[in-house]
Amino acid sequence: MDRSGSQLKIDRASFHLNALATEIKAFEKEGPYRFRPDVSPAERKIDIRARAEQPIPDQWSLVVGEFCHNARGALDLLVNRISTIDLCDPARRRLQFPIFDFEEDYRAKEEQYLRGVSSEHRAIIESFQPFRVDANYKADPLGKLSELNNADKHRLILIVEIFAKVERLRITGRMGGVELEGNAVAILEPGSSIGSGDYKIRALQEGMSVSDGMSVAEIAIPNDVCGQSATNIGIEWAAAVIFGDSCERVQGQAVVPTLQAIEGRVREVLPRF
Repeated sequence: MDRSGSQLKIDRASFHLNALATEIKAFEKEGPYRFRPDVSPAERKIDIRARAEQPIPDQWSLVVGEFCHNARGALDLLVNRISTIDLCDPARRRLQFPIFDFEEDYRAKEEQYLRGVSSEHRAIIESFQPFRVDANYKADPLGKLSELNNADKHRLILIVEIFAKVERLRITGRMGGVELEGNAVAILEPGSSIGSGDYKIRALQEGMSVSDGMSVAEIAIPNDVCGQSATNIGIEWAAAVIFGDSCERVQGQAVVPTLQAIEGRVREVLPRF
């Protein structure tokens, strides 16, 4: 079977994905945020706050849309090629690669979407349905592709959020005349409280997206210290560019790994025909 059209489509999707992955990697490495201490003596705490250094480029949302359009097109073009109905038949306009979470929905559209497709090929297509692949159908890459592609038809796919997890907090210097431990290091687990000498350190809950001015960690100042400022508070952190709320199925998920899984599944489908 000639798969050249579908192959061109998925190769184009890969081109967009590879370019986006390179840009996101550089963006994350450079650090879209800097973390600064904000001392509140009255509240006996130091907030570690995110300060935006650079915005997420608006065109990334367009690139994600182009990736989804081409990846979805690779599958739809495949169905058009394997259907035996006449090329001039109006029913061809309704042909597409079905992607459904529930079997009853698949059955309701099977004949319309797969008219002229052999039973052998239908069986292969059904084997890739989210309701067949995994009990956790929402995690299926083709299901994510379908919803992302549908969302892109009506609005921009927002990837304007950044998830940042504070991994290490290093405090050195003096605070209120008190010498802080030169090597005080706390490994922060989300939502935990860890003592560093007399200083209690707490990271905020994992899963929250970072925005400008947001507090990502707190240091409680002991009562016997007149809180002024620490001379050096160092942050080690990991960042990931994630999907926003324009597509619930992928909301909060890292952009590049999600798209890579989609590409991989489409490339798994094509050689089966």
